[in-house]
Amino acid sequence: MRFCSEVPNVRGGSHPSQVTGDISDIVESNLMKAEDTLMGAVDTLMGALDKMMGVVDTLMRPVDKMTGAVGKMMGAVDTLMRPVDKMRGVVDTMMRPVDTMLRPVDMLDRGFFTAP
Repeated sequence: MRFCSEVPNVRGGSHPSQVTGDISDIVESNLMKAEDTLMGAVDTLMGALDKMMGVVDTLMRPVDKMTGAVGKMMGAVDTLMRPVDKMRGVVDTMMRPVDTMLRPVDMLDRGFFTAP
């Protein structure tokens, strides 16, 4: 980084180019310090994020266990309901002829046929 020759000689050097060299060194040093500071902040934030993720994982363990238990219970309920579903199917099959026989009665109830 070079400045024009009108830059005041703040360091007391004998030549303006010496001043610009000193300023560029200072600017570069400050930029490096700022970069180091920012990288430290990023590292700190990443560490905090890792800790929070660990806490979330720890909190989720009981939830996962409960979810597994609920899944097992639902499987047991499904297993217990199979005979009931089969019986429903049997009852539905047995009721078909009854429904067919009652169809004219239903039609009378709904007013499809009118009495003479």
